[in-house]
Amino acid sequence: MTDTRTGFFIDGHFVDHASTGATAELISPATEEVVFEVPVAGAPELDAAIDAARRAFDDGPWPRMSVKERGEVLLAACDLIEGELETAAHVQADEMGAPVSLGRMSGRSAVDMVRELCANVAGYSEVESRSGAWDYEIRSEPYGVVAAISPWNGPFAATIMKGAVALLAGCTVVDKPPVESPVSSLLFAEALSAAGLPAGAFNLVAGGGELGERLVSSSGIDLVSFTGGTAVGKQVGRICGEQLKRVVLELGGKSAGVVLPDGDVATAVRAVAAGVFYNSGQVCSSLTRLLVPRDLADAAVAGLAEIAGRLRLGDPHEETTQLGPLATSRHRDRVERYVALGVEEGAQLVCGGNRPADLPRGWFLEPTVFTGVSNSMRLAQEEIFGPVASVITYTDEAEAAAVANDSPYGLNAAVFSADEGRALDFARRLRTGAVTINDFAQNFSAPRWHIKDSGIGVRTGREGYETHRLAKLYNLRPSARAARNAEIVT
Repeated sequence: MTDTRTGFFIDGHFVDHASTGATAELISPATEEVVFEVPVAGAPELDAAIDAARRAFDDGPWPRMSVKERGEVLLAACDLIEGELETAAHVQADEMGAPVSLGRMSGRSAVDMVRELCANVAGYSEVESRSGAWDYEIRSEPYGVVAAISPWNGPFAATIMKGAVALLAGCTVVDKPPVESPVSSLLFAEALSAAGLPAGAFNLVAGGGELGERLVSSSGIDLVSFTGGTAVGKQVGRICGEQLKRVVLELGGKSAGVVLPDGDVATAVRAVAAGVFYNSGQVCSSLTRLLVPRDLADAAVAGLAEIAGRLRLGDPHEETTQLGPLATSRHRDRVERYVALGVEEGAQLVCGGNRPADLPRGWFLEPTVFTGVSNSMRLAQEEIFGPVASVITYTDEAEAAAVANDSPYGLNAAVFSADEGRALDFARRLRTGAVTINDFAQNFSAPRWHIKDSGIGVRTGREGYETHRLAKLYNLRPSARAARNAEIVT
């Protein structure tokens, strides 16, 4: 991928170096070899990007265009991105180890989401007239300059989705992709530039945590959209709280898939496996806890172990690969510590948990299944962010709901039952932002709210679009009643 850009995009121009001269070598998670050398932005690059976005919002054409006009630019960019999905998939295989089939699919999902959102808001009314003491209007306007901070586990799709929602709403954007995997995100900047996006409306600078803190703290930023770990998310939230700055946080998860007594275990096992092993478990909404009645536990454990045993690990550039490596050596070490901790806590390791013998290079880890897990164990309470599934048993539905809710997180869940009505009734008892019935889903076209340690606000769907808009009150004239009151006073 030597022809891929590795720099920044600031005020409509690509920049191939940092003013400080700082660079970072990106190591392939599959081969442990250097695949990219990328510049690392410093304060001069970030400040230039913020200034460009500020000018573009305050004085530029983008916020003053109609939603239809903005949508046309984004749809043109989607057409261009489609032609680069293959490149993006292979870049992500290099920068964070995702299999090309997964990278291709996630890119396609992001493009589809943007197109659907453009269609959904095409007839959007920006003015609502009302009467009360005054005749007045509520006008919806672009909110301002958005800091979009994307995670290392899905940088390309996250950059597209965050950037497109903010841009469609009329905001301007400073995007900070992760320093671990910044290269694929530049493909979105290229598409926007070629589609005719005005200079400064979208800017992209890659860097580490200090750069992110400077971005979030900047007085030039009006709204922060952060996706990442809970600990860093809380720091972002504190900064935004001190500045009374609007913030959307999409953080960690420890989601439960609950099989009710009449649920189909095979369906549940397939759904949980699709979530917990997808992207080597590096997905915040994964169903990492499978809750089953005691008499169904053996079938659930056997089903998960069977799927784990036949998944193909290997070179992420190969079409037949289903699981790639974990994104960094440091992260694999972390996941391995959780596997060891689970054994120490008394859980039974059914399969996996080891480095595959036939893959001596790369940061691979076998898909892992535990049974005999108590929900009080750290294995069940803390986000592992790896291919590790825990099977937990319960006696009745009241206990199942209590166990599912006994988590610091509230991002996602699934309920499995032969009776959809029964599943929906149970789902209403769950304290989580999203629930899927009889499957695992990541529905980015719909709004998903985040509660507890999983975050704040919503960034997807029509409601996510509204997050990036300002509802402003325009008082026009006193009503007849207000006029009569005024006469009495005078």
